[in-house]
Amino acid sequence: MIASPNLRMTVMPVFSRDDPKYVDQLLDARFSKRGVVSGDVTVGLLAHGIDSWDMSCASLAASMLGGTLVRAEWQTPSASSLDELVIETELVANAVDLLLVAFVDMETFGAGASVLEEIAQGSPTKILSLRDEVYSDFSALAHLSLLKERMGSLKNGRIVISWAFGERFPPPSTVHSLLLIGSALGAEISVTAPPRFEPLKRVVRHADSLAGSVTVVTCNEMPPLDNDVSAVIALNWSSLDEFGDIERNRDIALKHRDWFFDETSLPSGTLFLTEPPIRTEMVASTRLLRSKANLTPLWLRRRAEILAAAMRGILEEPRGTDSQHF
Repeated sequence: MIASPNLRMTVMPVFSRDDPKYVDQLLDARFSKRGVVSGDVTVGLLAHGIDSWDMSCASLAASMLGGTLVRAEWQTPSASSLDELVIETELVANAVDLLLVAFVDMETFGAGASVLEEIAQGSPTKILSLRDEVYSDFSALAHLSLLKERMGSLKNGRIVISWAFGERFPPPSTVHSLLLIGSALGAEISVTAPPRFEPLKRVVRHADSLAGSVTVVTCNEMPPLDNDVSAVIALNWSSLDEFGDIERNRDIALKHRDWFFDETSLPSGTLFLTEPPIRTEMVASTRLLRSKANLTPLWLRRRAEILAAAMRGILEEPRGTDSQHF
């Protein structure tokens, strides 16, 4: 199910996706030692619908800052009113220096993003959105950071975001963030997907307005890659038409089992990335995942480094600065 068209989906991260200068600073973030923030820092994580990789990233980022991560959960988010969610959020926010929030609603696309936006309005402490079902900026930033490190620059680089066969069907949140951030940095972004697995049209339009070089290719069979493609980011994601219905997604996806990458799929010199959990012989072959072209083993650390840099920026803000970092 997709939320109603009038739902506000304007939840923003700590940076503007349209600000390439600041995004570049995050892409270049590295942490060689702990304790880079003066004083003891307590970071809260209040989340719903995230996976263990999101939690691991938050823990690593807090550790890189020399801080402590305290995890909490909304007790009954599906049965709670918005006022109740806000009250629970305030309980945690009042006990920490910085609150990380994430809300992924796997029943109604866009609902989690709307909840986070409302929660941020009355937060008594500094708050940073990790992800929702519309955007997953820190995951996308990790991919782009690794590519920038190998390519030297993302400007004019050709990056293909490809749907790949899988069985989880998460929201296309990383896809949306890659489209916007990659386009703002001057990369030529294209998305290839089977019918019914296209990304959200409004996100594509926004990305194209930033770069003018965004393309979405929909086809039944996975197209071959051009020789000048710089990188492929292969991800499995849900159909927006069938969002929240795993069985229906699986039925549709079974027609596209050949959307799969191996070492013969990539032109010479093309880089490869995907996201965990990694199921070999679905998204990609074991041989490709063990090849030098695959940068995925570095993804978690880089994601944590970028999150830590964003957290440090918020914690070091002068008093009185707006605490809403969405």
